[in-house]
Amino acid sequence: MKFWISVPTKTVCIDNEYINNADLSALPSNVLFVNWNGETESGELDFNNTARIRVPFTDPTPYFPMLLACLQNIANGTQTAPVGSGGAKPLNLSQAQAVMTDFVKTLFNVKRQAPIAFSGTSINATFDADDESVSAMTQVIAASGDETAIAAGVNNALTGLVSAINNALTAVVNSANSSDASIVSSTNSTFTNGVTVINTALARLITTAQTADTTIVNSANSSLASVVSSTNSSMGTIVADVNAINTTYDTDWANAMASLLAQITSDIVTPANTAINYIGNTSITAINLGLSNASVGTYVPASTFTLGTLSTPTLSAPTLAASVGDSPGASSGSGVGTSTIDDSPGVGAPSPGASGGSGVNSGAGASVNTITKATIDTAGPTIQWPPFGSTTTFPIGYADFTGIVLAINARRNTLRNTKQTKINAINALTRVNDVLAFSLTSGW
Repeated sequence: MKFWISVPTKTVCIDNEYINNADLSALPSNVLFVNWNGETESGELDFNNTARIRVPFTDPTPYFPMLLACLQNIANGTQTAPVGSGGAKPLNLSQAQAVMTDFVKTLFNVKRQAPIAFSGTSINATFDADDESVSAMTQVIAASGDETAIAAGVNNALTGLVSAINNALTAVVNSANSSDASIVSSTNSTFTNGVTVINTALARLITTAQTADTTIVNSANSSLASVVSSTNSSMGTIVADVNAINTTYDTDWANAMASLLAQITSDIVTPANTAINYIGNTSITAINLGLSNASVGTYVPASTFTLGTLSTPTLSAPTLAASVGDSPGASSGSGVGTSTIDDSPGVGAPSPGASGGSGVNSGAGASVNTITKATIDTAGPTIQWPPFGSTTTFPIGYADFTGIVLAINARRNTLRNTKQTKINAINALTRVNDVLAFSLTSGW
């Protein structure tokens, strides 16, 4: 919607409709012209007390009452038609609704772009919220928010991954615990069967060993008795033979010794004694003769020298021991006894035998150690931004900066809902006067 107001001519133009003699008393006295362009959502003012340079404005709502009054005059037929227009034309329902909905849209645009107050952890101030400022803010967020967006995406992905891993771990542990119980039961059953088999085999082994022991002992004793008997018989024969040899040896030895002694006496002792006597007598005579011729003294009488004689030695035959007897001889003694194999101390079944003990149990089972997700920092960078009306920028935390934009967006959504509610209500009216009477400014 477009409109303009000319104070000198008291004329109001709404789109292409001119209203003469309009009541403009509500305008400030220094206002000369008002011009509003709904397409650009901007207007200009011309004043009578300054240079004729137009001043922009963005809020047309102060002029709505004058515009509505003009429209009401048209609807009532009290509006004077411009010269050459061919007379006043009526205002129909759709025209009234179009003008009123344009007013609502203009109010919406004005309110949504009004400065907004924001209080956060790093800033407490009012900020521009016009389209240009919001566009600049979103560009800054887009430029510096990639890292934050990626971190948030990674955190979300990690959350899903951790949840999936924990679920899988739980399933594996539950399955393992279930299998563990089955394995324990099977193992205990197998162990019990094995113990029974072992005990049975041990019993059979003991019986077999005992039977074999008796047989071996009986055979050994029989063989030992036979050996003893044979040995004793052989010993008797040997003793008799030895005794016979002993007797023969004694006789033969005595005879041989007697013959040897006679031969020694005859061949050695007797001739030796004869030679000794001859040598002794001759030597004494010669010694005396030599002493006499030398006139060295008295000769030595023959009786001074005593000549020895050889005697025949006596040889004794060696005496053998008494005849060899067979006492005590070899005997079987007590023989080999049969040692009965039983549980103790011989080879037997272990006492109390093999048993399953306490068996294998599954204990407390495996427990799930859940994985905790590490959160990536999404604080984002600090952004320098000026508050409303300031020429100085302030450091604003990324969370607060995005919070400002989110606050603007939240306000816009609320205003949009109000705008759409009012438009729907206006379009639902069926009378021009009711449309023009609809409250534009309440409920925002």
